[in-house]
Amino acid sequence: MTPFASRWLKAMARRGRVVIDDVPLSNKMRREIERVAARKRSEVDALRKDFHLVEAAIAHDRTVVSLDELVRRLFKAAALSVTAIKKVVWVNPVN
Repeated sequence: MTPFASRWLKAMARRGRVVIDDVPLSNKMRREIERVAARKRSEVDALRKDFHLVEAAIAHDRTVVSLDELVRRLFKAAALSVTAIKKVVWVNPVN
């Protein structure tokens, strides 16, 4: 974790803005997404980096907030074939 990320997380925890939750991993869903959405190794790596966001969204409010348009596009492509993520909404806070 970067020093900035560590300071930010500590500040959010002090303000009561951090929710620790044990979200179950879905290896089956991860494999399905990798199979249908990624064409290059770099795309697979990008998807893997954000699997936890999708799993948390499914476990809670079905919303992912992210600036990463590449990953949004990759998950959008996967949603055409992977039923588990069809109802996940991606929100870019800038747009």
